[in-house]
Amino acid sequence: MPWVKGQTGNPKGAPKRSQQFAPVIRRVLRDKDPETGKTKRELVALKLVELGCAGNIEAVRILLERMDGKVVEQLNVSGTLTMEGVIRLLEQRLSAQE
Repeated sequence: MPWVKGQTGNPKGAPKRSQQFAPVIRRVLRDKDPETGKTKRELVALKLVELGCAGNIEAVRILLERMDGKVVEQLNVSGTLTMEGVIRLLEQRLSAQE
């Protein structure tokens, strides 16, 4: 069938998309936990800090990226990193955010 000038090739329009994932997550995180009264977002943040303070390096990385942004340039650091040093760094970053 030839194309007619001014007539769309898709008269019914684009198919409806399913709901995007990010808005669903945002909505769920706004819900309050019935036991604590805190939002699920707050509970996730508290758990992430708890894991970071317990030595979970991935949690520490996520926390630092959320507070300071992702590191653009990779740095090579030598020396020893103690858990006390990590906790002190997190406390400094958190106090700077307040």
